[in-house]
Amino acid sequence: MKIPVYDLKVLKDQHEKPLKIELKVDLPGINKVSLCDLSVSKDDLLIEVSEKYRLHLNLPESVNTEMTTAKFIKEKSTLIITMPLLCQESRYPARPLPIRYRHVCG
Repeated sequence: MKIPVYDLKVLKDQHEKPLKIELKVDLPGINKVSLCDLSVSKDDLLIEVSEKYRLHLNLPESVNTEMTTAKFIKEKSTLIITMPLLCQESRYPARPLPIRYRHVCG
């Protein structure tokens, strides 16, 4: 399996305090969200896509898995994951994450 091209950013507020992590993953050839499996824990993330792509990342900050969101943009074959950072120490087990699907016409 190939490692997909991705862009990981830690987004900060006006005082340079980290707020959330945004991960954009390019998945050329993938046009169905049902092919994407995503699991997020406090410290890492795993994406597996239909025996074609696999991405495992250790996250640079601890994230709140309960507030993490994901959406798939079919036209760009891009998965965007937004992970708010934890404010306090808390351990959440890894969990499968549903991916919202967005179809943009135009």
